[in-house]
Amino acid sequence: MAGSSNFITFFILSISVCVKQCLCANFLVGRHFQVTHPVDDLSEKQLSKYGKLENMTHLRDAVKNILIPRVAGTKGHVRVRDYISHSIQDMGWSFEWDEFYQCPAILGIVHFHTIIATLKPHADRYLVLTCHYDSRFGEHTTFLGAIHAVPCAMLLNIAKVLQNELQQFRRKELSLMFIFFDGHEPPQFYDGDRFPFGARNLARRWAEYGTLNKLDMLISLDMIGLDDTTFRSFFANTNEWFDRFTALEERLSFANKLYRCRKPKHYFEPDPLHDYFFKGDHTPFKEQSVPILHLTPERHPRVWHTKEDNESKIDYEATEDISRIIRLFIMEYLLSGINKKNKCKAR
Repeated sequence: MAGSSNFITFFILSISVCVKQCLCANFLVGRHFQVTHPVDDLSEKQLSKYGKLENMTHLRDAVKNILIPRVAGTKGHVRVRDYISHSIQDMGWSFEWDEFYQCPAILGIVHFHTIIATLKPHADRYLVLTCHYDSRFGEHTTFLGAIHAVPCAMLLNIAKVLQNELQQFRRKELSLMFIFFDGHEPPQFYDGDRFPFGARNLARRWAEYGTLNKLDMLISLDMIGLDDTTFRSFFANTNEWFDRFTALEERLSFANKLYRCRKPKHYFEPDPLHDYFFKGDHTPFKEQSVPILHLTPERHPRVWHTKEDNESKIDYEATEDISRIIRLFIMEYLLSGINKKNKCKAR
């Protein structure tokens, strides 16, 4: 009887695994979730190849170049804007500015520039990653905002580290886009439904031109860089995609390719938190039914909007771990999109 019971248990588990695998073969993306996208795990060879890529020197240099007071409308803001634009262009990406004027409180009329970088201009579909590069205007004129600078440096570093691996997607209908938003900070900029200015202006314009229909998913990076940075899934309709980050972290941890062993705690925690919501650059796009993954801590970090938010608080090893997981997610997503062997039907 014991053997029979074990067999039945094994059979049920096998069926459960099979059903899960079949259901997860294709996920839905795109505005209003109208696009079917296949998902194939990276092979062990691919995991090993992409998982060992890094350039910590470039990451640190990028942080240092961005980590200056960069309030919109100031010389520091122009300097950082030009650094990001030139860096992305030097790596062979195309970029454009979404320019607009706004009159936030205190600062008067400000000329904003959101930076839009594309691996392939005019692709049919894009996986989009975003951050914001402006810093807070407040009582501390030397405020640096490291946890906001780090996500921007991470995107530049991802483009640098994956420079060779991404070449093939310059010719594909599915490509990659990075957006460096302007007009997010400081709190004095908050203006009801018009905040955040940069993201809201771009979402409105792209809704008019139909560009939003090209966005598979928008992954917003915010408040990253501390040693205890942890993420959760905030939106039920993108849980499956968040789980890909969790799975990739597990595989990298098992393969000893992360600097930090976070168990039992993880960078990407498997337990969702759907009743918790930060308003941010992703908000105007979520309102337009673009799928969102918001990679930010569930609570404001201890240094948020304080003088302590400087480079001394950045944990570069934890930052590199997170960046490595994101790089693998990007490669898995883009490679799955061109994998012709996946014939499963959508759910």
